[in-house]
Amino acid sequence: MVQEYYKEDESQVGYRVSLIATSFGISQFCTSIPWGMLSDRIGRRPVLFFGLGSTIVGVLLFGISKSYAWALLSRTMCGLLNGNISIVKSMVSEMTLENSVAQRAQAFSFLQVVFGLGGIVGAFIGGYLSNPVQKYPNVFGGGGLLTEWLTEYPYFLPCFLASAIASIGWIAGFILLEETLVTVKHNPTNTLSNGLFSNSKTNAKYNTFTSNPPHSLSVDTWKNGTFVSSFFASLTKPVIAICITSSLVTYQNVFYDELFSIWTASQRGLGGLGFSSSNIGTALSFSACITMTVQLFLFHCLTRRFGSLRLYRSVLFISVFVFVAQELTYYLYEIPDIYGKTHTNFWVWVGLLSGLAAKTVCQTIAITGAVLLLNNAVTRTDSLGAINGFSQCCASGMRAFGPATCGILWSTTLSLDWISFPVRTYLIWAFLSCVGVFTLLSSNRLQQVPSSTLRERYPSSTIEAEESS
Repeated sequence: MVQEYYKEDESQVGYRVSLIATSFGISQFCTSIPWGMLSDRIGRRPVLFFGLGSTIVGVLLFGISKSYAWALLSRTMCGLLNGNISIVKSMVSEMTLENSVAQRAQAFSFLQVVFGLGGIVGAFIGGYLSNPVQKYPNVFGGGGLLTEWLTEYPYFLPCFLASAIASIGWIAGFILLEETLVTVKHNPTNTLSNGLFSNSKTNAKYNTFTSNPPHSLSVDTWKNGTFVSSFFASLTKPVIAICITSSLVTYQNVFYDELFSIWTASQRGLGGLGFSSSNIGTALSFSACITMTVQLFLFHCLTRRFGSLRLYRSVLFISVFVFVAQELTYYLYEIPDIYGKTHTNFWVWVGLLSGLAAKTVCQTIAITGAVLLLNNAVTRTDSLGAINGFSQCCASGMRAFGPATCGILWSTTLSLDWISFPVRTYLIWAFLSCVGVFTLLSSNRLQQVPSSTLRERYPSSTIEAEESS
């Protein structure tokens, strides 16, 4: 899309694309905490449905954009009016208060599975349905109002289909989804010394509407004006440390994703792979499949085996080497394929998908692990949504900062003509590797939840795994 707005100067495409991605992150940075606080007061459902409805409208507006400014504004609107990520995390945490660490890990994995499924569907929709008149003239090139509309707005069809899917989700959620926020007027705010998952029984059944829940929100907190102070009281050192580390994980993840799109789409003469939008969509769909596989079958098993913190640090360590090796894919064009021909993309695909798979496994575990560690570390129940909003605010800041720095560094490094071509194309990957090292070092400040707390509710096998970390 952006390439069509700046055909005269293709070198600016990466910078302009990064601005669109940055606008969404900046918007969420400004509104994540307020949305989280509002959900702590009025409930998760109304905030969730408002955010999803705003996204539906914003995506449609994005599909009918005819200028860069329109596309930028529509993405900004989506970010400002949607705080659903932190809301959903809070809901999952509230639904699993009575479960073990491994079970909570599996529950948060399902949340990431949804993201992975969206990545699969979204990548295919965006890659294969954009410019439908040019790609499928036999279907959409027959003339008439539909052809004229899709020619005038070549990106409307994928946006319309995405909005339609989101609308089905809105209706289904409105009918089936129950409120998870519990308010009890006569029960004071609970302050838990070892996190939200202490003082509860493993086999107790979670009930959203129980009259005497083990963890509840005090409505009086709002009436006596102490909610803001309770929010700051919840920002303990463990919570802040996890937010910092998870923000760095988010930064390196979005930086990689932005770099991957620019790098694969750029011409080989500019250090890219020269892939088409369909090829990029296929690669991203492959990544989404890996994400779903990890979340469904791998993450909770590894958490039970190694413990959440030990596993978290391990994948951060592996990620550094993945970033170091990714740029080497560019040189696989020189290796003969199975037919003895060079400059084919056979080995490029092998190297690209291998690196993408390793990155996806590590970053998926790291992102989900950070969410689990954060929700386990929260010590108050009256500000869970606000704390998740704070974490999302930090992550959104990195989602804004990551694409911006990626686009700037990509354009800057390519313009350094006094540096040899192989070196300047590798500089941006070296920078990402350094970020990975810094993230790994920052994780040393994290602490595992005490096993004495876990013994009150978790099986011995889980406790042993946690202690081994």
